[in-house]
Amino acid sequence: MTNSDQFDNNLQNDIVSKKEKFDELHFFLDESGQFTEKSDINLVGGVLLFGLYDGKVQNGIRRAITNALKKINGQYPQDLHFYAFRESAEEMRQAKEQKKLLCNSLHHELENWRKQENVKIYGILIRHRQDIYSETSGILNEKEVDNRYIAMLWSLIEHSVFVNKKVISRLNDNAKIHLHIANRMFVFPKDEAKREYLQSLGWQVSDDTRGEDNQYAVTTIINEDELRGMFRVALSDRWQMSKLELGEVDIQRLRYNNVRRETESTTALYLADLLLGVERSRIIRYNQIIVQPTLPILEQLDYSPHLKFITNCKSQLLSGGIESVLSNLEDNPIDPNDSGTDDLIPLLVEYYTHSPKTFHRLFMKASQFVDQPNYRQQGLDILKLLEFVYQKTGQRDLLSELYSILIPFSVANHSGDTEAANELWERYLELENQLPALGNEAGLTMQAEFRCRRAVSLTDQFQFEKAEQILVDIGTKAEQFQEKMAEIFETTVEQLNRRPLGMCYSTLAQACAFQANDFDKRTLAESLFRNALNCFTEPDDQERIWVYLAHLACDFPEELRSLWEEAHVNFLQYTGNIIDGIEKPFVLAAYIKGMYVFGNINEKRQWANDLNQILVDYSNDLLNRHPFGLILQMTAMLNVSVFNETGESEYKKNANVFFSKAVQSLASGEKLLKTLASAAQLRSVLFALETDANNAGKLELLQNTIRSVAKKLSIVPTSDNPIEQANQLLSNIRFNYW
Repeated sequence: MTNSDQFDNNLQNDIVSKKEKFDELHFFLDESGQFTEKSDINLVGGVLLFGLYDGKVQNGIRRAITNALKKINGQYPQDLHFYAFRESAEEMRQAKEQKKLLCNSLHHELENWRKQENVKIYGILIRHRQDIYSETSGILNEKEVDNRYIAMLWSLIEHSVFVNKKVISRLNDNAKIHLHIANRMFVFPKDEAKREYLQSLGWQVSDDTRGEDNQYAVTTIINEDELRGMFRVALSDRWQMSKLELGEVDIQRLRYNNVRRETESTTALYLADLLLGVERSRIIRYNQIIVQPTLPILEQLDYSPHLKFITNCKSQLLSGGIESVLSNLEDNPIDPNDSGTDDLIPLLVEYYTHSPKTFHRLFMKASQFVDQPNYRQQGLDILKLLEFVYQKTGQRDLLSELYSILIPFSVANHSGDTEAANELWERYLELENQLPALGNEAGLTMQAEFRCRRAVSLTDQFQFEKAEQILVDIGTKAEQFQEKMAEIFETTVEQLNRRPLGMCYSTLAQACAFQANDFDKRTLAESLFRNALNCFTEPDDQERIWVYLAHLACDFPEELRSLWEEAHVNFLQYTGNIIDGIEKPFVLAAYIKGMYVFGNINEKRQWANDLNQILVDYSNDLLNRHPFGLILQMTAMLNVSVFNETGESEYKKNANVFFSKAVQSLASGEKLLKTLASAAQLRSVLFALETDANNAGKLELLQNTIRSVAKKLSIVPTSDNPIEQANQLLSNIRFNYW
């Protein structure tokens, strides 16, 4: 264990083991960095002292500093900046060694003093990582004047006294907070326009008195009244429940030469300056000189939008605004393992314990997110947070447990991970008989969600009859869904929640559509889809049914052209931009297929041209998500169709390109998508055999691919001709699998 590790352990033991609370907290804060460049290491921080700061404490700090300075024959305070620029390399080397000796000596002096006098004094700092107000115009923007410094200073103070449990746990409710700040000077090249602008905002601008003739300076960035105002506004607007009081506030310029008067706070500010210098060198490992920390660092914060988010969440939770917090978490789900969430998680656990229903909405949102390719990871991040908080409650909540199975179950279906789907289904079955306890709406919805997703999982394994049976299990036939569900949930048909019924009709219709090789199944599939449509009121649900009906129509172009035309009209009703594959990928997939099956040559050419241009701009990450593999395949088939009708070589070239991309995209998925990748490969090889004179190796590739697809589909081709075998296999890939 290193000395630094031992130091950190001592700090943790000190914080955890002591129950003593204090009536006063003193900040002694300085800064390090230019604050005009985000790439620079910009720090604000210094010394945090719990308890009374009096002459005894001041003398202890001064004695530690002067004793350390003696080790390098330095004078207090002028030699605290001894490591300024030296002219020769040897002088620089000596200065670096002196710095190391001073810092390590000061570390030991302060550590001995802290232990002997039982002084609760620590280091604290905030490091700039990312601007919070960078998109804001006007005076809030961090680029304006010295706002980056001011914003970091206030963020450190606010988070420390209102959010950070390491600080809050040591303070009595009505403790006084004292702020001692080293004055910062903001300098800028002489620019009359900027000078006038700053003066119009109330800044006092003068010539730089440090000998820089070409610079102006704002000698006081923030004053005592402004700090008091910020604290007062925070108490009234954000932390109304807090009983903390603001005590002394002083801002002073640190001088190291010709010091006329040293106040009590000046001594601790010297220490704050030293501490930041040490932490800066430890961050950048300046010339590999590693020094001991000046004081135990109680907290190092990162200044970023995440810090603002955590602070806002805590403020809202304390004021009873749990709904606002959950809305924020929808857009910015936090990582529960992030140390910056230590103060927020316990509050979420407390709310969850008393009102789990409040969090069910967030579970529902996560469930919706994972069904959308562009938001899937966001949904999983929300689930990770909710599961973490739920486990911390130590209680049992059936609906939370069901969502914790349902969401990954949905992800497994979307990715084609049938093994994971099978395991999650078994976990659900252990809980299904408890669903009536949730009541009509929640219980029925959950049963429909799980059974529908299980049916989808089985269709992904080409077990269509089993998929159908999963849904018919709750009624002897489709028409008895409503009666059976009403019986299970002890209600009437009229009072049933219609959306779960629609989900069941829709999923049962899909199972029938995959088996629609005769009139009865095809007719039943269409009828069930229309039943589902009548149950849904939300545009997204209705749009999804029209997508399914479009796929069904494409499987029977001669019989169901009118159905495609009806779906086409309704696509226009529910989508403002058909071609937008990012927002409506499943609509786009169905629409391309419709153009391929029902479009004339002019429509096909136009769509092929548009897609050839649009899809090349999509990222590989997006194209590897379902259903973009199928979109790429349909684009290839559209190009094949145009080439076959026109003979134009560019469409042949594009077809080969998109077949290759489709195979790559589908093959990156799980089991089902890999099967569909083999089918895309079949189509690609068939096209090559039809169009290329040089077929060397193509026939062997075709035969190998046929064997692979036949095995995955559990189908034995009846023909001896490889091309007929390939077409027979492809005819078994129906509905929305092509």
